Amino acid sequence: MTWHVTTHDSEVEVLVQAIIQYLQSYPNAADTVDGVTNWWLAGVGIHFHRSKIIQALALLERHGMLKTQVLPSGGLIYSRGAGVKSDF
Repeated sequence: MTWHVTTHDSEVEVLVQAIIQYLQSYPNAADTVDGVTNWWLAGVGIHFHRSKIIQALALLERHGMLKTQVLPSGGLIYSRGAGVKSDF
């Protein structure tokens, strides 16, 4: 499944598609911004500035593609929202 989003920012669009693809392949994945950056994206050769990754995560959350859980430290854990169907 490809979810199309127009953000007028091609880097955010690339990130959105990569995150969705990752969650389709790993539907139980859940991670912080650092984990998304270092595992979900860097693992497939995608490297963008942290601010762009945060923009993509926020966009996906707003559209129900991601859900967040607040950690006791105040950090966020991102995981698959109802809008992303897994490959399995």
